Amino acid sequence: MKVQELRELTNEEIAVRRREARQELLHLSVQQASGQVENTGRFRQIKRGIAQMETILSERRLNIVVTSGPKKEKKAKVEAPAADKPAAKKAAKKAAKKAAKKAE
Repeated sequence: MKVQELRELTNEEIAVRRREARQELLHLSVQQASGQVENTGRFRQIKRGIAQMETILSERRLNIVVTSGPKKEKKAKVEAPAADKPAAKKAAKKAAKKAAKKAE
């Protein structure tokens, strides 16, 4: 379930869904112990869902208002020229030393 859908539910509905998710997690644990689990990725999905539900309940308890607006675009990362990077400087210095040593 998406977070936006969870936010539309009441606290009681979220608590019920959280309880059901915990029970499902317990059943999956038992199945895993007996070697019957087919989809191990389901553990992660359930745990993530429980964490999202608990986060929403905590936000409501603490009166934190969360607005989900449009996501911001990431700015393009500008690379520094190779000579400005510390590793490049170190390599250039080492090469210069090696050349000077050969010249002797």
